[in-house]
Amino acid sequence: MINLNKFSGYITFLELNKADKLQLFDYLRFIIEEKDLIFKKIKSSEYSASRVWEDWSKVTFVGFSNSYVLLNSGHRFTKSSEFNNFPAYPTFKNKLSAAVRSVKRLFAISEYNSRIQKQIHNFCKIYGYGWFEQSDKVINKIITTHTSVALRMLEIQEMWHKKPKKINKLLEVGAGAGVNLLLFNRIWGTKTTCIDLPDTIANAYCFIKYILPNAKITLPNEIGKQNNYDADFTFVLPYQIENIGDGFNVGFNASSFGEMEIEVVNKYINIINELLISDGILISCNQWNSRYIKNNSFKNYNLNQFTEQQTSFCPWQNIYTPKNIKQILYIGRKS
Repeated sequence: MINLNKFSGYITFLELNKADKLQLFDYLRFIIEEKDLIFKKIKSSEYSASRVWEDWSKVTFVGFSNSYVLLNSGHRFTKSSEFNNFPAYPTFKNKLSAAVRSVKRLFAISEYNSRIQKQIHNFCKIYGYGWFEQSDKVINKIITTHTSVALRMLEIQEMWHKKPKKINKLLEVGAGAGVNLLLFNRIWGTKTTCIDLPDTIANAYCFIKYILPNAKITLPNEIGKQNNYDADFTFVLPYQIENIGDGFNVGFNASSFGEMEIEVVNKYINIINELLISDGILISCNQWNSRYIKNNSFKNYNLNQFTEQQTSFCPWQNIYTPKNIKQILYIGRKS
């Protein structure tokens, strides 16, 4: 057995239909059966995961019951419970412990809700109330379910000055819970291919299905086994990049460049450049100085193959960011 004190993060329960559970289960079975080979391929590729991600992946997992799917990860949805505040079952022997933990959980929920309301208030002071007054139920659901991340992604949309007329294909590196690719899909009608690490993909799959139950998703174990050109969202592992084709309008990364070694960041920037259309756009919203990786700084990004359109600090995000690692938005057009 494993000491629970080693675990952290947030626990989230979701409901998926039988077909979606089976698709996710087949993917997880693929990861379990091919674990050694998959991680060997990732490590030996040009896009190997940093030690930071290796540590995070150990406490990122999925569980199944007859009714629910359980996620334990670093993603805090509005209905998630912090691992240490998860309610104890109130048996006679532990009823005092259960009561104490329940009170702590209520305080944590209250504090979190207060913080979220303050974030919304500060966002609206800068950008107005447009996103909260529009009637799109999907966007509203995204905002109310994963508020902090949704506001970060919406700030990018607000700050983006020279937007193209249409975006058919998006290439995202590290989608996290999938908030940005959902917003692009809803705002632009975009189909997205995402390059990500094995453990993270399950989180994005579940959140996409929660927001868009009928979304067509292709997972890494299905690449090459079926016609996936009609998928709304396609996920690939780093060593499967050669299978995704090209012709992308936008290449996108938010936050996760700051979780990689700088050499890997620049490999991703190079492959994005190769896969973009002739006037394609790179969007990067990352920390000026990474809080995790030494020598990972925006000034060391290899952006020579792009013509800068916009570089600016993010007003809302930087309310909550330490001064030495400010969030910076870069938008460049392929040269």
